[in-house]
Parts: sequence; C-alpha cells; structure tokens
Amino acid sequence: VRFPGGCLVHDGSLDPNARDSMYRWKNTIGDVSERPSRRNNWKYNQTFGLGFYEYFLFCEDIGAKPVAVLPAAYDPHHDREAPLDQLGPWIDDVLDLIEFANGDTTTEWGRKRAELGHPEPFNLEYIAIGNEEVGQGYFERYPIFQAAIREKYPDIKVICTSGPRPHGIDFEIGWKHSREFQADLVDEHYYMLPSWFLHNWRRYDNYDRNGPKVLVGEYGSWGNTFLNALAEAAFMTGFERNADVVKLTCYAPLLANIDYVNWKPNLIWFNNHQVYGTVNYYVQQMFNRNKGDVVLHSVLIENTAETQEYEIKRKEPIQGKAGVGTHKTSAQYRNFTVTHNDTGEVLVGGYFPNDSIDWTFENGDWTIVDGIIRQSSANLEECRATTGDPLWTNYTITVNGAKLDGEEGLQIIFGEQDKENYYEWNVGGWMNCISTIRKMENGTKATIAEIDKVSVQTGREYKLKLEVCGRRIRCYVDDRLYFDMIDPVPYVEPLYYVASQENRTGDVILKVVNARARDMRVHVRLEGVDFIQPVGTVIEMVADRLDAANTFEAPKRVVPVSRDIAGLGKSFNYNFRKHSITILRLKTK
Repeated sequence: VRFPGGCLVHDGSLDPNARDSMYRWKNTIGDVSERPSRRNNWKYNQTFGLGFYEYFLFCEDIGAKPVAVLPAAYDPHHDREAPLDQLGPWIDDVLDLIEFANGDTTTEWGRKRAELGHPEPFNLEYIAIGNEEVGQGYFERYPIFQAAIREKYPDIKVICTSGPRPHGIDFEIGWKHSREFQADLVDEHYYMLPSWFLHNWRRYDNYDRNGPKVLVGEYGSWGNTFLNALAEAAFMTGFERNADVVKLTCYAPLLANIDYVNWKPNLIWFNNHQVYGTVNYYVQQMFNRNKGDVVLHSVLIENTAETQEYEIKRKEPIQGKAGVGTHKTSAQYRNFTVTHNDTGEVLVGGYFPNDSIDWTFENGDWTIVDGIIRQSSANLEECRATTGDPLWTNYTITVNGAKLDGEEGLQIIFGEQDKENYYEWNVGGWMNCISTIRKMENGTKATIAEIDKVSVQTGREYKLKLEVCGRRIRCYVDDRLYFDMIDPVPYVEPLYYVASQENRTGDVILKVVNARARDMRVHVRLEGVDFIQPVGTVIEMVADRLDAANTFEAPKRVVPVSRDIAGLGKSFNYNFRKHSITILRLKTK
C-alpha cells in the first residue's frame, strides 16, 4: 500500500501551518480532534482522520508492505520549492518518519508510536521521495534526501519517480536520473485503456536486470468492469514473470466513498453502511492468495495463424469523422477544413456553412453564425461537434480556434466512429496546463500522449493543424510540431500466462488469462519440476458479459470460483474458457 498517494503529497504551501500546506505527516498523528485539516489542489478537504499512524495499522492488518511517500520540498503544480540550503526540516521529516515506523521505544518518535498504542515497530522497508515529479527542482533535491536516508538508515530502500506516464520524454528523463542517482526503485504510474494493458504484456521482459528495480505505484485500466479486470490480470502475469525487476505493485486508488466520487477507477467502494470489492479487487485477491516463490518456465502451444491475422490488422489506418470540442470551456472555431492527404480533395471546406454540411452536436450550447461555430457554455463537460464519414482516413484538419471563457482550452476531434469511439487532441487540458491526445474506446477514455506546460490564453486565436496518416498522428499549434506519434493496433495474445512454484507446499501455480472471445484449448508442458499429481485445483473467474460489474445491490456478481480438477501432469491438455481468468494449482507431493 502506497500512501498517502497521489499529487496531494507534493501540492501545497511550503508552510506546514498553512491551510493549503504541502502534506506533512506530523500533522496527521495524535488526537484526531486536534489534527489540522487542509485544503488540497483537487478541491476537497482532508481532515486527516486517516493519518500516517492509521495507514501503518491498516497495512499491518491486511498483510501489505507499507510504502510511505513524502514530499521533496518541491511543488511542480505551482512552481514552489524550498531553497537547497533550507532542506533541513524536510529531511528531518523523512528521518523522523522512519524512526516513528521502526525505532525502538527509547527514541523520540519510537516512543511517540508506543504512546499511540503500538510499541512494536512497523518494519518499514521502503520510502518514496516525491510523486511523479520530473522537473529540475526535483532532480536537484532528490539525491540530497537519498544521501541523508542512506547515511542514517542504510537498509531502507529509497524510491525515485519516473513521472505520470508509462512512456515519453518525461518518463525517459525520470529513468535517466534515477539510474544516475542509483535509486533502489523507480516509481512508474499508468492509467490506460484495457487494450493498452493487453498489448503491453511484455513491457518488462527487456528491462535492465542490473539497474534500479520497479515499483508500479499506481496503475489501473479506467474502469471496474470485468473487461478491465481481465486486462489487468493479463498484464499482472507480466509483473510476476518479471518479478526480478518488478518488486512491488500498488493498484489505482484503493478506497472510494460512493457519495463523493472524485476519481475512477477504485478497488473498493463503500458508503456509510456497505462495502463491496470490484471485479478488479477479486483479481488482486486471486493473485495474492496464489503467489509462488520461484518463476518456472512453461510452454503453451499457440495458434500461429492468429498472429498472422494480427499482422494484417495492424496496418488498418485510423478512420472516422472530424470536428471540434470543449471541456468546461467556451470557445469558437473558424475556417475548419478537412483535406485528403493523398488526393488533395477538400472534404470540408474552409468555413462552417449553415446548412450544406451535416453536423452532429454532443452536449454543449452550439451555434453557427457567419461561418463561425461557437460553444457558449463554460461549465459543460465533453462537448463535441463532428462531421464527415466514419470511413474517412489519411486526412489533415486545420482550424483557427479561440478560447472565450472557462477552465481549459481547445479541442480537435478525429477518428470518430461513434460517441463511444474517437480521438481527441486537447490543447490546454487538465486545468489549462497540458496538451494531450486522448482516445475514447468503447466508452472509456484515456490519455495516450501528453506534454506538460501547455496553456491557452483567453481571447487569443490559435492556428491548429492535425494530420492523420495511417496510424500516425501529428499535431501543430501555430506551425510548431507538438505531437508526432503512432497509435498501434492493440494485439491480444492467444493467452497470457505465468507459472511459479510455492516453496511451502511445493505446488506449481499456473496463472492463465484468455482475453479472446473464444475458448482456447492448448497443450501445457511444465518444465523445472519432477512430478505433478493427476488431481489439483482450478480457481476461475468468468462473467456473462464484458461490462459486468459488482455493485452494492449485487456485490458478488463476478467472483472467483474454485473446484477440483483431474487429468493433470507434467504435460496435459486444457480448455481455457473465453474471457476467463484461471489459476491452476498443481500438486507435486
């Protein structure tokens, strides 16, 4: 469990007594009624009723390793940083926390822990400095913290960050500095579409075995349906297969109050009198209750023809309608043009006519006056105006856009098949501070590319251009290239799997995910073991539909089911059901 989690770690004033103070753990312990509440950047109040002492107790109760995260005296959201010669109190906070967690009762903070009711140490092994920072201010400060920790507590593993994304310039910079600092672990974060998780199963296969290890500190597939859980389970077999690199993982936000939803997905939902685990939760439970100690080599016979089918599909271009949009912003657009890249044909010409082109409006207060299209509400979310043919491919969009009012910036829509499947280029997103390319896939939207520190000035007109060439996307603002990327067609493996052996029982544990829409009957051959009993156990989770989800009304709609199974051995045939998560426990004694 990584706590307190998220950007609230580093967002806020440098003054520990300020109402919007950066997170200071010493304010979160002691009498609950005397803990000073704080206001954070995500516009809600924290009472600190759940503080660092409670976090440690919680980890102890559920058998999880605590990963404490403390600020590096650097706030990237507001460009605040403590001078390098004034880091003493911040470093003391880190060292005091380690003493609070692990010190004996003769120490100042170990005695404080005992006074709170826990004289035994919490056995903290890991501490992270910062959350997602990749700026120069962070890189100047992190090694100072790391050196101080290692000098006083050489057994504590120190964690550096690689930013908020699983790839890109910031990610590469974060890893570069982490290697230079010789950090023990690097914290990776990614919230992506289910298709991304399925496509990136082999992500850690080629990581450097001699460099820093990986903490996947935040991950989730933007939903709590069975499809999300299926994709995450597939990806998690890659974690386990690469356990020499991926040392720790923490799912997306752990707990969520249904009466105040600020973020999705979440693992466990509750209200004042009920609680339920999502399908994603039961995947975590299945994997946690069936952990091996040593990864084994297993061979599953695959259908090579299906790989050949993918080689054909991967060449399919991005196709769909084009348009403009807004999010919590009022904006206007003029001279909207769509031109075919190959033929030069103008598909939509130069301006917004009032009646000669069919436009579809999704949300918003849209008008077309004198060839200018305007969305007038600065409060509404997800507003889109699109036109064209779902079969359009290889085209260039140009338009002049101006923000009139509101929180964010300008948007171009492209590759739209329907309201649940399209792409969106956002200039001035996330409170008008970044530019993103986002993809809506079957009703779930996720960022696939991002650039920091991009904002849009109210009243200024910008010339926007977006090129779609096959799977390649290029975006320009005032003739400056912002994005040049390829969005690959996701590949779904025939099966996702990993085999391991448990030392205590000798059991071989085979985890297999079939993410395809038909049963997969395969021949399984296990290596590295001498004998397998013919009878074992299968633990399986399936659902009647991919969008199935647990709820307060049906908390056990999708849960794992166990049964005995025969016909096993070192080599056997097995039918993995379509859209299934399966764990086979094979007896060696």
